[in-house]
Amino acid sequence: MPKALLMADCLLPMRHMKRAFFMLMLILFVALALRVYHLDERAYGTDEKWTLTFIKQISEGTFFEHVGTHAHPPFFYALLTPFWLVSGKSVFFLRLVIVFLGLVSIALTFLLTSRLFGEKIGLLTSLLLADSPFHRLYSQQLRPDIVLMCVLLISRRLRV
Repeated sequence: MPKALLMADCLLPMRHMKRAFFMLMLILFVALALRVYHLDERAYGTDEKWTLTFIKQISEGTFFEHVGTHAHPPFFYALLTPFWLVSGKSVFFLRLVIVFLGLVSIALTFLLTSRLFGEKIGLLTSLLLADSPFHRLYSQQLRPDIVLMCVLLISRRLRV
């Protein structure tokens, strides 16, 4: 009997982890639906036009001729350039890459906050971030904000 009790104690955290994983997947699915809805109907903003201009310059090899004139470092544009070329120069596909990075940032936020404050707070934080209007907006635009958020969360995750 004590051996069976010990087995049940070992399985209890597994069930709890499966529930948290299921909840996180549900939050990520809802976040994906909120970000992909009408993604192809969005008009280009000024920042997106600049992003596309810089991606075109990188693909043509002329980006580094104008290095001193750019406001942002080239990492973001260099990251998107292969997707631009592989997708047949599709803006929708580039936006999907940013949506994916937004989902990664939600998952990383869950990992960080659950490690610091517990699983319930991690789920609540990821739910609030998934529904955040600003996060949804920046997860749909070709701007470096979501990439920066992912890099910061990864660096913080490595430190904790």
